[in-house]
Amino acid sequence: MEIKNLEQILAKRAKIEQELFEISEEVNGDFSIDDIKKIIYNEENQDDLTKIIMMFDNGQNTDDMNVILGTINDAWNYFPHKFLGGISPAEKLLEYQLSRNKKSEKKALGIPKIPNIPKSICISVRYDKELQKITGKEEYSVTMSEGATFAYLLHNIFMEYPEIGKRYPPGTLKFSVYDIPPKLHTPLFDGSVVVFWV
Repeated sequence: MEIKNLEQILAKRAKIEQELFEISEEVNGDFSIDDIKKIIYNEENQDDLTKIIMMFDNGQNTDDMNVILGTINDAWNYFPHKFLGGISPAEKLLEYQLSRNKKSEKKALGIPKIPNIPKSICISVRYDKELQKITGKEEYSVTMSEGATFAYLLHNIFMEYPEIGKRYPPGTLKFSVYDIPPKLHTPLFDGSVVVFWV
């Protein structure tokens, strides 16, 4: 979604807060929305995102957890971060878009340098023959931020291939990281091999 103005960001942020409140009520969480905001604001690495995921993880099925992960991801992108000067990644993107629009065509366009950006890692994703019928791929590489978790990868796969979630109900889809069944908060590392099968 293209970010057009600050009002759009603030409206989205308010919607995310409401969604987080509703989800926290459903999971009987002993935390507040302010607790989540503080973690995001003071974040130092991807472990902080994992903390938030674990706050909501009470053994939901894959479909429910997918919805929760999407909302957490939105919160991470739309709530302020201290290391970004007290603004959100969405606001940082808006700043960049506005500055790019003002630049002369003669000037080189470059991505602004933001301190403390995590390094990228490369992960191999493999599918069995049944899942290959949906993905059309046996194996491919995914680039993610250092410290990314299995939950984040799983969310992205279901977003890219929603047919997997529709065709295989919770409990029928299996996965492993280095031949070990991962938890949602299992961290991924450069060179990790994630295998999916049914």
